[in-house]
Amino acid sequence: MWLIASVIGKSDAGRERVQPKYKRMIKKMVEKETESGAQGDGQWVLYILRCRNDTFYTGVTKDMDRRLKMHRAGKASLYTKTRRPVRLIYYEHCAGRAQALVREYEVKALPRRGKEALVASCANPSAILKKGKNDG
Repeated sequence: MWLIASVIGKSDAGRERVQPKYKRMIKKMVEKETESGAQGDGQWVLYILRCRNDTFYTGVTKDMDRRLKMHRAGKASLYTKTRRPVRLIYYEHCAGRAQALVREYEVKALPRRGKEALVASCANPSAILKKGKNDG
């Protein structure tokens, strides 16, 4: 529960950092996982893409290969559809969907420099990529 508490807490200004509806959804998912004793529902991945206009797109998925193909085909999100080509620059594995969504919110809350630092924290970001996924 500490993971969700860190995300759905109050910001320095006292405002909630997460929309109430999203906050309730994540809280229920974590409670369900805790009650069932499950470690999550499979291997989820948080990923960051660099778009053609040098912006970042952050998302979560269970199938990174399929999702990346969808982004490249312009069928995954409206944001990346209009900013192709995209390049996978970072990903990390999460225990379950709830943890992936919490982590996604943490990363999305980072300023651009924070995201750049996260990507740079990989000793060799291209080493985590497979089969040319870092190619646009």
